[in-house]
Amino acid sequence: MRITFTLLLVMFSYLAIGQVIVKTNLLYPTLVKGASIALEVAASKNSSINLYGAFGSNGNLVLADTYTFQNLIAEKRFYKASHTAPLQGFYWAAYAKYMHRQIYREGIQGSLFTTRGRDSDGHSLGAGTAVGLQVANRLIKRTFIDAFVGAGYLVYLSQTDTKNPDQTRFGHVDLRTGLSVGYRF
Repeated sequence: MRITFTLLLVMFSYLAIGQVIVKTNLLYPTLVKGASIALEVAASKNSSINLYGAFGSNGNLVLADTYTFQNLIAEKRFYKASHTAPLQGFYWAAYAKYMHRQIYREGIQGSLFTTRGRDSDGHSLGAGTAVGLQVANRLIKRTFIDAFVGAGYLVYLSQTDTKNPDQTRFGHVDLRTGLSVGYRF
């Protein structure tokens, strides 16, 4: 709790003196029937801190009949030094992520093969990296477009699988993609 409060205090102090962009990922409503919000604050001319929260629920994924999740991501971005404007251009980012996800999948009963169902609930924590490009929108002042992809690995802090109680999982791959639009204050 103290770390969260300290991070929020630092972020709000930057609001008064630094470049701040509030963003949302446009892919979330269509891909995972969810929403996201991010707050990116310039830490220096060529770096920033990005706090990102998201949630979603989608029953149309190949791997699950029902899939719900909540994310909290803290990301440190490093922009290419040759770009003259802050918070713009190509960047590389390292991130830490907390995720709570619930998965439900019906088992398949067939004459050739049978699969076990899955009903799991897990809390995981991990790290990864992303690359992206953030550019100013020339049509609408103070707006930005941010496209990124990334990957990491999350380790389960706790995980229960109701249908397969003997099976434990160590962690899972984390894939990130986004097309965000933002507004600079």
